[in-house]
Amino acid sequence: MPLSQPVIVNLLSDPLPDGTPRVLQATLANLSGRGMRIMLEHPLPLDTAIRVDFRWESEDALMLGEVVYCIPEGELFAVGLELHHSLVHLTSLQGLMDNLLEEQPDRTPEPAPVSKTAAEVMNHRPAVSRYLRRKR
Repeated sequence: MPLSQPVIVNLLSDPLPDGTPRVLQATLANLSGRGMRIMLEHPLPLDTAIRVDFRWESEDALMLGEVVYCIPEGELFAVGLELHHSLVHLTSLQGLMDNLLEEQPDRTPEPAPVSKTAAEVMNHRPAVSRYLRRKR
């Protein structure tokens, strides 16, 4: 993945008191399996929940994580993120979903059949049944 790539950072936490915008432009400095380092014009507090969106090899990617460090580096701030969830190939997934929806006939799905009544289920769970009888 090329470094110095532009990314979009969305702050998912409560608004910051210093007036920092909720959507920021940043530059990707480093990316590993569980972390990311970005360069920002604004400092971010530790534990700030963030979403990072970027494009990689003609595919969209979305990463969710939180700030684990923020240090000044020249006129910018180096922000370290611990990544919790990553979604890649979003463009391909959207195309697949569109194709699957086109193949489906227009019909309302039927409800799944119920195999047992509530009473039948309760008879097979004596402890739950006794508990509910005591509550009455």
